[in-house]
Amino acid sequence: MGSAVFKTVVGGEEPLGCVRFAHGSAMIPESPRVPAGHFLDVKGRWMFSRIAAVTMLSVVVLAATGCSQVSSVLTPGPKIVTIEATVATPGAAVKGELPAGAPAGLPLWPGATVVDGSSSGTSYELVISATEAFDDVVAGLAKGFSDAGWEVARDTLGGSGERTAVLTVSRSTHQGLVTITEDTPETVTITYVISSME
Repeated sequence: MGSAVFKTVVGGEEPLGCVRFAHGSAMIPESPRVPAGHFLDVKGRWMFSRIAAVTMLSVVVLAATGCSQVSSVLTPGPKIVTIEATVATPGAAVKGELPAGAPAGLPLWPGATVVDGSSSGTSYELVISATEAFDDVVAGLAKGFSDAGWEVARDTLGGSGERTAVLTVSRSTHQGLVTITEDTPETVTITYVISSME
């Protein structure tokens, strides 16, 4: 009692996925044969149902997966590269001699070349050139003035290749304009006109 009896359903072979199954090997359990005068108890029926379910589930899983091989490809995550942007700072080193009388705390573009300049006591003018992209210089100057305690308003004019940006800067003792002109894609001219309010 309780042992499952199997029988062949159909002879021959049939492809299933990329695995060929002989029907003779894919056997489905049939109900246990019970001698005359005997009854199949509840445990026997439960065992038969369980064996049948497992057998059919195995066939379905094999048919769904076939012989496909699933490989896990580990793709490395993107590398995060931090590029530190150049920012104008007070006292930054420049090439050439600065005119005397520069306001204290005036942000300069690091590595720029002095082209011209003058000072009249209440007004300070400076022209420098820098080998940097226009957008980078505008952003770096605006941040530099803001970090140094100046109020900054920015306006950009013109199209690519001939753009001009004007920074209106002010603080308690000085106010003025800083003009950035795009000469080439990699060179700009920066003109400072700063007036004293004292």
